[in-house]
Amino acid sequence: MINNFENTTGNWYRSRNIQVFTVFSFFVFLLISSSICSTIKFSYGAYAKAPRPPSGPTVNDDSLTVEKVTDNLDIPTSLAFLGPNDILVTEKTKGKVMRIVDGMVVLL
Repeated sequence: MINNFENTTGNWYRSRNIQVFTVFSFFVFLLISSSICSTIKFSYGAYAKAPRPPSGPTVNDDSLTVEKVTDNLDIPTSLAFLGPNDILVTEKTKGKVMRIVDGMVVLL
C-alpha cells in the first residue's frame, strides 16, 4: 500500500511538471511572437509613404518632365490644374486650399 501511494504521488508530480512546462512554454511563445510582431511595421494604402530617391523624382515616360514650381509647400496632397501656370493645391498639414499662379502661392 505504501508502494502504491508513492507511485501515484510520483505520477502526480510528473503530470504537474508537464503542466507547468506546457504553461511556461506557452508564455515564452507569446512573449517571443509579440516581440517579433511589434518590430514588423505594417502600412496600409493612404498611410504608406514611399522614400524619396536621392537623385530626385523619376519619370518612366521620356515625353514628360519634372519641374519644381514653388518651394512654399510642406506636404501637398492633391493638385488640380486650372490652366497654364495655374494650380490648386491642398496641403496635409494646414488643411487649406492654396492656388499657385506663376510659382507664387496665394491662399484662398
